[in-house]
Amino acid sequence: MRRGFSIRPVLCYLRRVERAQKYTTHQHQHREELPNVKDARHPFYNYTSGRWLYNEHLRLSERHLHFNLDALHLAIAKSVNQHHADIVRFTKLAEGGSYRVFEAAFRDGLRVIARLPYPCTIPRNYGISSEVATMEFLRLHGLPIPKIFNWSSSASNEVGSEYIIIERTPGKELEDTWYTMTLRERMAVIEKIVNIEKILFDIRFPASRSLFFKDSLDAGVKSVDIPKYDDETDVSGFCIGPSTDYLWWYQNRHELGANYGPWMDTEELLRAVGERELLWLRRFGKPRYPREPLYREVYNNQVVDPQVQINHLLNYLKIAPHLVPQAEELNVPTIRHPDLSPNNIFISNSGDITGILDWQNTTIIPLFLQAKIPKHFQNYGDDDSENFRRPRLPEDFGALSESDKEYEMELYRRRQSCETSFTPPPANHRKNWTELSSAHDPEVHYSTEDSQSCLSREAQQKEADAQIQQIREYLGIDIEGWIPSGEFEEARKKARDLKIRMLEEADTEEERWELDVFWPFQDHEEID
Repeated sequence: MRRGFSIRPVLCYLRRVERAQKYTTHQHQHREELPNVKDARHPFYNYTSGRWLYNEHLRLSERHLHFNLDALHLAIAKSVNQHHADIVRFTKLAEGGSYRVFEAAFRDGLRVIARLPYPCTIPRNYGISSEVATMEFLRLHGLPIPKIFNWSSSASNEVGSEYIIIERTPGKELEDTWYTMTLRERMAVIEKIVNIEKILFDIRFPASRSLFFKDSLDAGVKSVDIPKYDDETDVSGFCIGPSTDYLWWYQNRHELGANYGPWMDTEELLRAVGERELLWLRRFGKPRYPREPLYREVYNNQVVDPQVQINHLLNYLKIAPHLVPQAEELNVPTIRHPDLSPNNIFISNSGDITGILDWQNTTIIPLFLQAKIPKHFQNYGDDDSENFRRPRLPEDFGALSESDKEYEMELYRRRQSCETSFTPPPANHRKNWTELSSAHDPEVHYSTEDSQSCLSREAQQKEADAQIQQIREYLGIDIEGWIPSGEFEEARKKARDLKIRMLEEADTEEERWELDVFWPFQDHEEID
């Protein structure tokens, strides 16, 4: 059997490479004259916060937005009862995964934030509507969320873009201070984050999916009103509407006519997810290779027929009702921040949380699906963290090299963060599929061999994921190939040298050809 495209030989090489250190690269910036502020080439309208190691032309085009700057100034000024001529400074503060963020400074010292989504940000219209409604709803419940001055969920306005205009959050991003904090300070901040999550988990909703203002949904769109639950909090203008979760809009999934919510119970939700994917496969599915090149070896370098997944989904839909937790408290619709990363949390000099930002794609789903450690406080793959062992530095820490000390301290910090969180043990449904299927639906049958084959393939894919992640960390890129601009050239050189090394390690000409064609860190066709 052909080995196919594999990176195993290079992993030993990577282990011999000295651990990459954090460093600051001073960019040689040429003093080139910027285009006119109304020119489409101006940085206001283009992504300038980083580079992509591959398919950069696609990522940049997705983020290019030539809006009407004068109209945005007018909208900002009007939202805070100021004159647009009193804006003395307008700057681009940041560019995140979905938004470009600007700050307008007025003559009297007032500073206002404007967030404009990229053209590639989904969902359009309902994304802004739901995010604004979510922020306003949670502000009513006492959460530290900036006040919204104005917003538009349609690009059919004078600005030429959707936008949200909000107050500037005082304090600093947690990301800027986390590594200089003492253990006591970090634990205090994490405790405050946990308390905020407790507030979120205590809010009760009549159904699952996304929050909206009642008057922001199109006529005929299904919704569920939020009932009044106390005399102090007026929630009469809010409702739960369709899902704004990315996966419900990705690759035209919003056009399928599926059940987009709201869902009144867990079974309806579980069925809706399976039915959505079934509709998508029947409409768009075709035999193809796996998107991730390393998965090709798992499937013996053969194309995968979508009918295989269709058959599994049909079986899933038969079993779905029996996957609902029996404990009713685990089925309670619960809201949670979708990306509780340190750059979305602002703190004061005294360590108080002054603001939590970026509520895009926030959804309400049953508690058992929400209960997990936030991604940026999780320490994936670490045995001590996953088994909740108390973090400790190695006994020989003082004798380690500076680079090893830095590594151990970072691991120690991550274990401390993870220690404060709790996640329930994972359901064992996959391993108990035989019992589930035979007990509840005799038409759904997977033999022991089928189950073992599935688990084996899953293990191989996880191994492939770990391998590719090891290379990403070595190169310093994220899952899309993004890297800070100052580190781009070094990463490109590393990728080029790594590929050369792997070509030398290849055993056959066929392997070399596959590596050259399917090398994931170069421009390539994107298959969805």
